[in-house]
Amino acid sequence: NTVGGTPLTTLQAFVADRDGHNCYMVSDGINTAENPTISPLGDLVAYKTYDGAQTHLWVVNTDPLPANQVRFEIVDPALQTNGQSMYNGVQSLPTLLYVWDHMSWDARVDVAANRDQLYYTVNVGGGRTEIHSVQIQRNGSGQPTGLLAGPSVVETGPVAGRGARSPASFTDLAGANYLFFCGDDTDSYIEFKVNGTGASSSAARSVGVREEAPVPWMDGPTMRLFTVDVISYAPPRCNIMRLTPPMNGAAAPDRRRISYDASTSAIVSLYPTYLPPRQ
Repeated sequence: NTVGGTPLTTLQAFVADRDGHNCYMVSDGINTAENPTISPLGDLVAYKTYDGAQTHLWVVNTDPLPANQVRFEIVDPALQTNGQSMYNGVQSLPTLLYVWDHMSWDARVDVAANRDQLYYTVNVGGGRTEIHSVQIQRNGSGQPTGLLAGPSVVETGPVAGRGARSPASFTDLAGANYLFFCGDDTDSYIEFKVNGTGASSSAARSVGVREEAPVPWMDGPTMRLFTVDVISYAPPRCNIMRLTPPMNGAAAPDRRRISYDASTSAIVSLYPTYLPPRQ
């Protein structure tokens, strides 16, 4: 594709209407844009770029006019010093963890103290990751201009010497907010924090299953999880599984495969997404 007559040689982030119309670019068109995530109100997009040496984290407002778009870089030393890219061609475990990784905006848009809060993964070195958080400051036009709070450490991982990644904020029907994320021991498993604070609690722990990229969703009154079950990191192959609480380490989850079997079909299933029903 081309933008303004210039051929694109990198992957870029675009925004469109639900029906696919009115598509326009919100990234800068220079470095490859990775892990784009849109805010709950649809007016901010966060994405990462990799310049060959460092990872950069950007936030941009989703105004369709390029002249009105403002890109603000979130400066976090843990990102700039230990950045990784999913497209740098290095088939190492820390890099591949970024392939499955995603970012998340806080779902509590009705609470001003949590609005425009972004959760993201950083690589702190030694193969360990953390989840950090920032809160975006805007001007009167809704453009990002700075930080109200952060960067701050939200989760260092439930297992000493390991890490946490792929944060996902979600609010259930009762109004309780959960921060889901992946924790590493030898096998990956899903952890969560209620209201994003306190000690992390085990949810749907799966020995022998490498679970990545948790995405919560409401199945009627029941909260469930989509996750990616990674069969192999190199080459990357995975299935999408559906996990059902109870959310404790002792009870076996109701686990159901809902995508192709990548071990036989070589079809890679990535990035499960939940779209709430239209009211």
